[in-house]
Amino acid sequence: MDNLFRAYSAGFVDADGSVGVYRSRDSWRVILQVTQRSPAILYQLQAFYCVGTVTPRSQPHQWDWRVRARDEVEDTLLQMLPYLLVKRRQALYAIQACRLLRKGQLRKLERVAYHVKDLKRNAHHPSIETFGGL
Repeated sequence: MDNLFRAYSAGFVDADGSVGVYRSRDSWRVILQVTQRSPAILYQLQAFYCVGTVTPRSQPHQWDWRVRARDEVEDTLLQMLPYLLVKRRQALYAIQACRLLRKGQLRKLERVAYHVKDLKRNAHHPSIETFGGL
């Protein structure tokens, strides 16, 4: 049952999620976020993974589940990784970013952040062939 929910939650990340590596002045952040119109599934994600916060957005009927603690982002993405399709590469880069931050390898982190940003900028809907024909 746990793997079924991991697959289910990976679908939410693929469809309505965001995985990012961000720099703000002197610090780096790695964030996992899912946005939905109803908070119900977001509270289930929070309860299952035991991480993150569920908060309303400024737009009406929009809610976010955000995971910001590096170790929690890494662990959550590792659990979802076998099931991610669209955001798999972003997740792999985010996991790498968490590990580089832990080691203090900031120069390499800048390259990883660039790749994540590039993937987001050039996002496309992959074809079935991308996934080995499913």
